[in-house]
Amino acid sequence: MEMLFPPTFFTVMVHFIVHLVKDVKLGGHVQYRWMYPIERYLEKFKSYVRNKEQPKGSIAEGYMAEEFFTFCSRYLKEIDTVFN
Repeated sequence: MEMLFPPTFFTVMVHFIVHLVKDVKLGGHVQYRWMYPIERYLEKFKSYVRNKEQPKGSIAEGYMAEEFFTFCSRYLKEIDTVFN
């Protein structure tokens, strides 16, 4: 192998470029497979957890509470909210 490739080819960063081309061909552009927005949204759900024994119920309860307050705040004209 050393006769075909120089020893520096097998360092991680140089060899990484070889696999980047294959990944782009398989997955397309990075914005179509980027997980950052999804991870941010899941972090928002994790912040709803108050009861560590029942995290799913706690997330559902927190999400419902936020939706309720958002719905109500859109119709309160005389109180300052995020929406007015």
